[in-house]
Amino acid sequence: MMRKTVTMMTAALLLGSLLIGCSSEEAAVDKPEKKIGLNNMPIQYELPGMDKVKVKKDITYQQVAGQDWKMDVYYPDKMKKDELRPAVIFVHGQAEPAALKDAKDFAQYVSWGQATAKSGMVAVTFNHRSNENLTKIMDTQHDIETAIQYVRDHAAELNIDRDNLVLWGGSGGPQTIVRMALTNPQPYVKGIIAYYGQLDLPEQYQEYSPLKLLKEKDPNTKLPPLFLVKAGRDGEILNRDHDNFVQEALRQNLDLELHVHPTGPHVFDILADDEKTHEIIERTFEFAKERLGVK
Repeated sequence: MMRKTVTMMTAALLLGSLLIGCSSEEAAVDKPEKKIGLNNMPIQYELPGMDKVKVKKDITYQQVAGQDWKMDVYYPDKMKKDELRPAVIFVHGQAEPAALKDAKDFAQYVSWGQATAKSGMVAVTFNHRSNENLTKIMDTQHDIETAIQYVRDHAAELNIDRDNLVLWGGSGGPQTIVRMALTNPQPYVKGIIAYYGQLDLPEQYQEYSPLKLLKEKDPNTKLPPLFLVKAGRDGEILNRDHDNFVQEALRQNLDLELHVHPTGPHVFDILADDEKTHEIIERTFEFAKERLGVK
């Protein structure tokens, strides 16, 4: 079932305000979504009953920088009491700190969590610190690593199979989860999904750049399968960097699945209610299920 189409006028206003293509040179953070109402927009994909799935909300996974940092966990229907299911962990993008404090509660991530659970997998969404225009990259990475470790340490009580995880990142999220896979690959990460991702960084931050790290990768380092999604109408520099990463990944014969939405803008999963969006989101779930062994 498709969600209602965003009208052309509304979309134009949104796209005029939205930072299309957060990139290594054009910008280092996403436009704060709260200022333009995008935090109220769910993904353009719906499964019957997905809004009724069970969710455990506001689980504190760390206390840092003077506050509790929380996650939500979404569950498939009819799970048994002690059953363990594979999980998809969602990593949101970047913005100024105030705009990210409730990111897991944005309709985009709530609906991704609901649809993932309705597809038979556990979904985890969580808030993490901003990298503040790339000046605090390792703070963001610390939070993501801590959230993943919390899931694994508390897997039994969360009903999660700790050794079967897929990581999903959007916009500024992929630069962290892809970097983690390149520098410290883990066997429990069965796949990485990157939507319209920032895959290269400005010169002064090249030591953290996924593209640079990929070029320097030890040939014996095995990465999990990659599922990369490009928005055709994204920023020119972001898409150039994305293409360069894909080209290098193919040169190295990595396990890579690439999808392109030719007319899709940045965050097309919430802005573009069209056949290509539905096709890519559906294939995203299929990829995760294949990697996690979910039927």
